[in-house]
Amino acid sequence: MWENIKEHIKVEDLKDRYLYDIYARNANIGIWIKERGSFLISRFKFDMNFLFEENHWDLCKHFGTVKPKKLIEKCPFENVGKRRSQLDMQNESESKKHLESFVIYTYENEIELLKYLNNKAKEIYGIDES
Repeated sequence: MWENIKEHIKVEDLKDRYLYDIYARNANIGIWIKERGSFLISRFKFDMNFLFEENHWDLCKHFGTVKPKKLIEKCPFENVGKRRSQLDMQNESESKKHLESFVIYTYENEIELLKYLNNKAKEIYGIDES
């Protein structure tokens, strides 16, 4: 699908923690997270809205799904894309034991980031999936 799109911003030209207009499987905008080579997006699936990461096309031969088109703006949040494990958030040893086999990551400022991404998508594209 994206193979036909030849013009896109190369990895070395992207600015870390900036919002981009993107060609992607699951979103039209995303925040570039340099250290992971991915874009943080707002994804809707099964009536749920959550943060998700898709890889830059040039960095991941088999799983790259994003080709950035243009820079939109600097993301207004600190710690964008900083993940934390639910294991780090648990205090009870029995719950920890259960979670060790299935670690779920959340993001700092998760709700605010979702609102930001959803509002930007609505502002730019008129998309309102909420």
